Amino acid sequence: MVPTVSPPGCAEERGSLTTHVVAAIRVAVYLPPCAIGRVPAPRFRTLYLLHGGGTDETQWPAIGLAQRADELIAAREIVPLIVVMPDSGNDPADPSIVDSIVPWVDANLPSARVRAIGGISAGGVAAMRIVARNPTLFSRLGGHSPVVDGSVVAGLAAWGKPIWLDVGAGDDLRPAVESLSSQLAAAGARSELQVWPGQHDRPYWAAHVADYLRFYAAP
Repeated sequence: MVPTVSPPGCAEERGSLTTHVVAAIRVAVYLPPCAIGRVPAPRFRTLYLLHGGGTDETQWPAIGLAQRADELIAAREIVPLIVVMPDSGNDPADPSIVDSIVPWVDANLPSARVRAIGGISAGGVAAMRIVARNPTLFSRLGGHSPVVDGSVVAGLAAWGKPIWLDVGAGDDLRPAVESLSSQLAAAGARSELQVWPGQHDRPYWAAHVADYLRFYAAP
C-alpha cells in the first residue's frame, strides 16, 4: 500500500538528498522524511524527473525540489514520495532509465513501484518518449516547457493515464506545446495544459515546482 501521510511517529522535518552512481550515471535521489530505518519499512511511490539540455542531475535540486517536497509533505498536501533525478535519458536512443535506473531504484530504495515521470524541456519530451515506449511502467507523465515530438501522440493517447503540460507565456516553445496539447486532446489522451507567465528558464520552473509535485503525487 502506498502511504497517504508520513509514517506514524515520524519526527523528521526534512528528507534527504544524496547522489549515487548507477551504471556510470550520476543520480540525485530525494527520500522523504523517515524513509529509512523504520519497522515495518514504509514504501513510497517514485517520481523520475529528467533535466533539460545542457545541464545535469543537479537541475531539479537547484530549483528547489527538496525544499518544496519537504514543505508539501509536512503540510500533508502530498503523500511522501521518492524523487529520482538521473543525469541521463534525454537522448532518444538512451535506454538507461528503463534498463538501469528503474531496476536499481526498485532493488535499492523503498519504492512501492508506483511510478511517475516528467522532465524539463528536452527532458520533458524524453519522458514522453519513454512512456510511449514503456506504457506499463508509469502512471503519470509531465512535460514542463517540453520540446515537442508529435510522434508520441498516438502512444500517449493509447496509454490513457494523466498527462500534464505547462509552458511559459513568453516561451518560444509555447505554440508547439499548445499544438501538442490540442493533438493529445483530439486523440483522446487525458492531458491538461497550463500556460503561466514566464520564459524558458529556471525562474519559471522554480516558481512551479510545488504545482508539479501536487500533480505527480495525486492518486
